[in-house]
Amino acid sequence: MAAGLQVTYIDYGYILGLETKLANPLVWRTMLPFVEPGSILVGHSNGAAICYDLMNAGARVKGCVFINGALDPRITRAVDVSFIDVLYNPGDTITEVAEIASVLGITDPSWGMMGHIGYWGTDPNIHSINCGATPNMPVVSGHSDFFEPHNIAQWGPYEAQRIVSQA
Repeated sequence: MAAGLQVTYIDYGYILGLETKLANPLVWRTMLPFVEPGSILVGHSNGAAICYDLMNAGARVKGCVFINGALDPRITRAVDVSFIDVLYNPGDTITEVAEIASVLGITDPSWGMMGHIGYWGTDPNIHSINCGATPNMPVVSGHSDFFEPHNIAQWGPYEAQRIVSQA
């Protein structure tokens, strides 16, 4: 339990960027029947792309959290999804490469540089949080820096509280 929420961790293994075009649909189609209605999906990097695909495939989720998502920054939110939190930082250069790979058509078509620049859109229920410049929080810089012990110790409870307040 975290912040009063039941947490289920799904490890689908390591997927190379070039494998995402074929592997991601296999992963989300396998996961779809097991996503419980009202769940909140949390994904990092390509995991965010898989969560996004699940949401768009009809998983009845309450919300999503994308941490340094390898996603197009111009995403849309499924009607039944109440909120999406996008945690990003300008030091995430890996998702800049994800954008190039997506433009070339060699990765999951939803890939992009969201982890570097956040959400670009007008949906008031999609919230961009710059983890490199949030007052009173540690500065996160890099694709996986969010998960370093000194960062996750503060960012984890911060995001858990946001989830509880939006759920």
